[in-house]
Amino acid sequence: MYYALTINADQIITGVHESVAPILTDTFAANPGLVDDTVIIIPAPADYQTHTHILCYDEDGTRKPDLWCIENGYMELPPNKEIIDGELVDKEIPAEEQPQTLKQYLEEQFGAVRQETAPTQKAARVMFQALAQNDTITEADALDNKEMFDQWSDFAGKTAPAGILLQYDDGLFRVQQEHLVQEHYPPSVHTAALYTRVQPPNAGPEPWQSGQSYAKDVEVIHNGGVWLSGVDNNVWGPGAPGVYDNVWKRVRDA
Repeated sequence: MYYALTINADQIITGVHESVAPILTDTFAANPGLVDDTVIIIPAPADYQTHTHILCYDEDGTRKPDLWCIENGYMELPPNKEIIDGELVDKEIPAEEQPQTLKQYLEEQFGAVRQETAPTQKAARVMFQALAQNDTITEADALDNKEMFDQWSDFAGKTAPAGILLQYDDGLFRVQQEHLVQEHYPPSVHTAALYTRVQPPNAGPEPWQSGQSYAKDVEVIHNGGVWLSGVDNNVWGPGAPGVYDNVWKRVRDA
């Protein structure tokens, strides 16, 4: 592979390029956004990133500390940072200046949803569901507010759009693909292509529970070991007869 940087007149990196063919000084001549930039051949991408000053890097491409770049005028001080005793640290923001969280916004707009009128409750649920569907609301927040989502049984005989979250058997499931919901095909290991159980991201291993389903890559504790799920909606018992490593794999001692 061949690698190169493009740098504008202000010495800002506008692109980190790689190609199977040699990169020449006129390679980007037909690109209106890069035609006036200087092409510099490099042996490897190293730490180079676009929108940064070329002097923020050593000759081998190693990124210099942000503090050095700021103090030498090659980088602006980020709005959420400050320099104290020669160190770049997070700026302390007074509580009254903290940005409003999504939860605070919903509470402000709709009040205590559980105590409000039916139209207000419906409006809050619709907004919450829409924000969860496009990942504006984290899965952890979705789990903390499961009551905001419809029951899986409510969609029986109806079409469930891809991406929505539904409650089922004390769990929360994301619809993987649009489909007609049928009563005899609920979320389970047999319908993993349709539903994926939502679980807190980066959660530590929890004790395995019979009857509980687990998402792919989730870890559980069972029989003195930590087991990694290899499939979605995993209801099998870790280490049970016939349950192979592709379903539950013991990765370490508990």
